[in-house]
Amino acid sequence: MNDVRKHLTAYSEYKESSHVWIGKVPSHWRVLRNKYAATYAKGRNPKERFIDFNEGLVPYLSMDYLRGNSPAQNARIEHVSVVVNDGQTLVIWDGSNAGEFVKGKDGILSSTMAMANVSSEYDFSYYWFACKAYEPELRRTVVGMGIPHVDGEELKNVFLPLPVLNEQKQIVEFLNYQTAKIDALIEKQQLIALLGEKRQAVISHAVTKGLNPGAPMRDSGVKWLGEVPEHWEVKRLKHLFREPLRNGVSPQTANEGGMCTFSIAAVRKGAIPFCAEC
Repeated sequence: MNDVRKHLTAYSEYKESSHVWIGKVPSHWRVLRNKYAATYAKGRNPKERFIDFNEGLVPYLSMDYLRGNSPAQNARIEHVSVVVNDGQTLVIWDGSNAGEFVKGKDGILSSTMAMANVSSEYDFSYYWFACKAYEPELRRTVVGMGIPHVDGEELKNVFLPLPVLNEQKQIVEFLNYQTAKIDALIEKQQLIALLGEKRQAVISHAVTKGLNPGAPMRDSGVKWLGEVPEHWEVKRLKHLFREPLRNGVSPQTANEGGMCTFSIAAVRKGAIPFCAEC
C-alpha cells in the first residue's frame, strides 16, 4: 500500500483534459466518452414479486433493498429482465435521487435504475470510482418538471479519465484502503453515538422507574417522567432545597493583570466606569 500511495502523490507532467469537471490529468492518461466506456440497460419490473424465496426466484433489486432499508422481494427472470451481478455499477434513473450511482447485487433490476456494462478498457472497480467522482455533475443535470430523471445524452457524452489498466488497479487498491478507513471511522462515530444514547437511557430508566421491573406503576402527572413506581413521591425541584435558588452576581468592574475590565451592564449613559484599583 505504501508503494501505491507514493506512486499516486505526483506525476512528472500534467495536461489539460479540456473538461471542467476533470481538470488536469497526468500527461499519459486518456479521456474517453462514457458511451465508449460502458453501455447502460434500464431495468424492467417483473410481472410478479414474492415475499418468500423459492427455487427459480432471484432478488428484486429495489432501491430500498440495495440500501438495506427493506427485506428482499423475489421474482422470476423473464426475457425482458435486466440481470445484475454483484458489484456492478448502477445508476438511479428516476426520482429524487436520480443521478446517484450505487453498487448492484445479484438479482433483477427495477425500472427506476439502469445497469452499466463496462468496456474492457476499464477495470470494473475503477469505472465505479470514476462514476462516483462524476456523480455530483450528473445530479446537477437531471431533467424533468415532475419526476426528475437522468439526461441520457449527458450520461453518454460525459468524458471520463482513462489511465492504463495497471494504473487503474493501483488506484482502486488505494481507494479501497482509504475508503475502508473512512467507513471504519464513520461506524465508530455511529457506535459512540449509540452507546451515548444507551447510557442516557439506562440513567433515565433507573432514575425515573427504579430497579424493580415488577413494581406497580402509576402516572406521575408529569409528561417527561411518565409512569413512576406507585410508592414514589413526585415533588417540584424548588421544594428540595433548604434555601431559595438565587442567581450568582458578577462584579461590574475588575482589575485583571493591570487592565481594567467592565461589563456592558456597568456602562451608564455613555460613561465608562473604572474599578477602585485603577
